[in-house]
Amino acid sequence: MRARMIGQWVVAAGLALALASCRATPPEPSIAQRVENPHLGLAIAALPGGFVVEANDADSFRLRRSDGEGVLWVEAGPEQVSGINLVEEVKGRRALFQEAPEGHYFGNRELMTPNGTAFTARGAYSVEDGRVEEIWVYTLHPAANRLVTLTYRYPAGGDSQQRVSELLELLGEVEAVVRD
Repeated sequence: MRARMIGQWVVAAGLALALASCRATPPEPSIAQRVENPHLGLAIAALPGGFVVEANDADSFRLRRSDGEGVLWVEAGPEQVSGINLVEEVKGRRALFQEAPEGHYFGNRELMTPNGTAFTARGAYSVEDGRVEEIWVYTLHPAANRLVTLTYRYPAGGDSQQRVSELLELLGEVEAVVRD
């Protein structure tokens, strides 16, 4: 009886080991892509999934959604001697949305970010091949007295909340380029 139990235990242990070795190997975690632009003095610490770098030049980062359904720019203005009024930037964007063909301004929000206060402005307007929606984020450069603007343009539709989340995720990854 005891020999039989030991035999069953050995068979069960062997089956358990065989099954364990058949498990699929978990995928390697993807390494976050860091994108730097020394001209802007900015980096995207970890490029969010779903975006690819389309251009990285002296003027801006330009990112495109992998599915081609949206473009996101990160730009930094010139160094300012005096302060930058983010509220005035939002007011100016509101006017531009309202003046655009079939333009509509959806409003703005104040955000607290790792780099300080930021403001959004969101609206939609018509273009030659349809209707687009844009979200603009105005914030201050993390290491200089420069206006940083993030602009996300995509086809207007019912996924605005997802797009806002994508933009805010990217905003959380913007940091100053550390120079030696």
